Amino acid sequence: MPRSISCEVVTLGRLISTTDSFHIPPFQRNYAWGEKQYSAFWDDLARTFDDKGDEIFIGASVFKPAPSANGARQLVVIDGQQRLTTAAVLLSALRHHLRARHLDVLASRIEDEFLRGVDPETGKPGARFNLNAANKDTFDDHIYKLSEISVVHEQKKGKRSSNTNALLLSCFMFMHKKIGLARRLYGYTLEELGEKVLRSLNDRVTLIHISVADDLNAYLLFETLNERGLELSQFDILKNYVLTLARPNIARALAAWVTIENNLRSTSVAAFLRQHWASRGKIIEEKHLFEELKRAITDTREAMLYLESIERSSLHYAALHDPHHLYWRKRPTHTQAAVISAVNAFRSLGASQPFVTLLAALDVLDDAPEMAEDFAELISMLVSFTVRYTTICGLPPSRLALNYSKAAAFIRREQAFNAATIFEKFLAPLYPGDDAFFAAFRNKETQDNAICRYLIGKINDAISPAGAEQAPAHDLTSVDHILPQNPSVAWLDVKRQFRDGFRGYIYRLGNMTLMAPGENQKIGNAGFEEKRAAYVQDALEITRRVAEAEKWTPKEIDQRQKWMATVAVQVWRCP
Repeated sequence: MPRSISCEVVTLGRLISTTDSFHIPPFQRNYAWGEKQYSAFWDDLARTFDDKGDEIFIGASVFKPAPSANGARQLVVIDGQQRLTTAAVLLSALRHHLRARHLDVLASRIEDEFLRGVDPETGKPGARFNLNAANKDTFDDHIYKLSEISVVHEQKKGKRSSNTNALLLSCFMFMHKKIGLARRLYGYTLEELGEKVLRSLNDRVTLIHISVADDLNAYLLFETLNERGLELSQFDILKNYVLTLARPNIARALAAWVTIENNLRSTSVAAFLRQHWASRGKIIEEKHLFEELKRAITDTREAMLYLESIERSSLHYAALHDPHHLYWRKRPTHTQAAVISAVNAFRSLGASQPFVTLLAALDVLDDAPEMAEDFAELISMLVSFTVRYTTICGLPPSRLALNYSKAAAFIRREQAFNAATIFEKFLAPLYPGDDAFFAAFRNKETQDNAICRYLIGKINDAISPAGAEQAPAHDLTSVDHILPQNPSVAWLDVKRQFRDGFRGYIYRLGNMTLMAPGENQKIGNAGFEEKRAAYVQDALEITRRVAEAEKWTPKEIDQRQKWMATVAVQVWRCP
């Protein structure tokens, strides 16, 4: 181990009581523990309360000693802030109960030894735990400063359950409730419970205190150190590393991270980072991403360039997941319909692998908006390729990764993305031809309703006469299994024609159509004659055509799926 890294085993209580100030830097992640994690922390602690109770080990935490103007001991928290913050919340909830019961001696002891610290710059009293910008005000105003529990509850109500400060306040309310139930749960008075909590923290809860001389040494540890119950993610590691390198421009760097996190709110950060890296022509497994990034980004300039790149791409990545994203409204009106249709398709198909190529194309498009039609053609081509290769033929997606990455590198190098060129150079060798696609479609089964709605809807659009009603939005239709998933007795007359039983035909594409959810519910698992009467009245051409059959047996299902496959060959075709 490098000399700039040292460690010792300490108790959690001793660590807190001998430190004047804990500082969680702005580039560390926000409070992220949910009930699963903080309830486990409480349960572990509660095991130590008996006189013969257990001792517990809570892992390792990494700190960097920081200088102070007045000699106060200040530790910058590099890793371990979730456990430390949860301990601070527990102590604050305990002090809150003690103050409410006028047990001021013990309450003051907790405040003096564990909660009130010394400001390392001014030397004046203040909170011992200084959380990052996202959590500091909530912690200071409603936990450290003893808000009424009703106020805490009202503050939490105004936030989404996944919001970091909602998690922080939920933790406080959980600890407050557990302490309030002390007599019933453990048979202790409040004062006895308080003494047992402090004894446990001081004597029975241990951790490894790892001290590092500088930030960069900390990253040698990040790949093996985990939060209690929440693994430190690649995103956290990358965030800390890049922002440390970018520290001379910390205000701009932090603003970039806020934008990135806001953009990626409903999408996978890990998937984005991996796909963004691949869009630069570099295929890497997620577990090796940090190692690769350390090799490629070594100074402030490179860190800022990387930040600017992922800030820009995070908006594109979010838009590729959301057909209603504001980003698409800024594109030329005459291309919006095709692009939004394609984004809807990727969402229905559960496909994001083509985003590697599309991220590169969107970077180019931002600087060359006159290429909007080329982009619409590219994204539509990638949908057709995805339907053929992945959705219907079920070919291994691993074979595509390098091709999509090479296409992205080509787009960045040439600053162009003609759909036909991209297809011929990178996808044509893997493209399932018409015969292979037809054969696979003809026998396709699926239980994924989103895929069924998309495929059947697009076929309906293709066969409908000009001016006829197109397939409604996906959330306005439901998949109707013509031979129902749970056939009623009305289907017994034809059961003998299904030699191996109904099960082999229920999830065939030829056995499915689209209906309004209310209409679908009305006919339910009725027999074919009753269903047929409803199909005749339906607005969609593909559903009305089912009514042309006199009965519904394997023969009709096979014929319908063969016909659908013939249409599909024309609908999903690449240049």
